[in-house]
Amino acid sequence: MIPEQLNIRQNENLHEGRKNTVNVLVLGGSQGARQLNQMILKAMENPEIANKYKFRLLTGTSLYEETKRKSVGDAEIISYANDMKPNYEWANIVVARSGAGVLAECLVFGLPMILIPYPYAADNHQKENANYIESQGAAVTIHSTSEDPTRLVQILLGWKDHSEILREMGHTSLALSNVNAAYQTVSYFFH
Repeated sequence: MIPEQLNIRQNENLHEGRKNTVNVLVLGGSQGARQLNQMILKAMENPEIANKYKFRLLTGTSLYEETKRKSVGDAEIISYANDMKPNYEWANIVVARSGAGVLAECLVFGLPMILIPYPYAADNHQKENANYIESQGAAVTIHSTSEDPTRLVQILLGWKDHSEILREMGHTSLALSNVNAAYQTVSYFFH
């Protein structure tokens, strides 16, 4: 496939016909992230958050049962997904760690992000990744090792009635993506 032919959906953040519900995809990675799962479940206890946001948690296989058991809201709890495209297309916001892979995918789908870097990553690369994406305007970063949802709740409540903020972050996210990276790499070596 020629990179110019890629059809990328630019996230416009408030899907028609969904009563202005904002879909939040939570990604803990293949191993899961108990901190993210617990933070989301606690944030969902806030009635304004529960009313405005719909959550889909990809928990990781090892944390699925625990998260499902602790969930009291109407979050969609999924252990693992082989095909992430439908999840990214469903999402308006992503809450995730800040590894390079998830960031690249979120940027291609034009998704605003709330990043919670894994604090024990080698050379603190997740913190650096998150800080860069935040500095460009496509994400907000929460530097925390606790499950305290206070900052997450503040962010979500701040965005609750301001879809224009999410829309702009989505545009910025898409602008930061480089869907031609593989093509450019191959061209560099073989031309």
